[in-house]
Amino acid sequence: MVVGVLETPYVPLTGQDAQNTPYESNVRSTIYPDGDPTLHPNSTSTVSTALSACASPGYYFQAVNSGDISNGFQTLTDQFLARSAAIVR
Repeated sequence: MVVGVLETPYVPLTGQDAQNTPYESNVRSTIYPDGDPTLHPNSTSTVSTALSACASPGYYFQAVNSGDISNGFQTLTDQFLARSAAIVR
């Protein structure tokens, strides 16, 4: 079985009041345990790490814009077709 993943990363909310908004005080630190990606560009989300681990080797792509989404789908499609059996006469 091959599992392909094309992730569009979670974009963190900013400017929320931690006293009134649970995201700022709980969710962000769970998704980004290494710190806010706007302050720590090398921070990887736990969601991205988990999705990458679930994908078959070479079948994980992360898209940050529409071009990446298109390229990711095309690459995944090409890889799936290359692995599929061909029926010939």
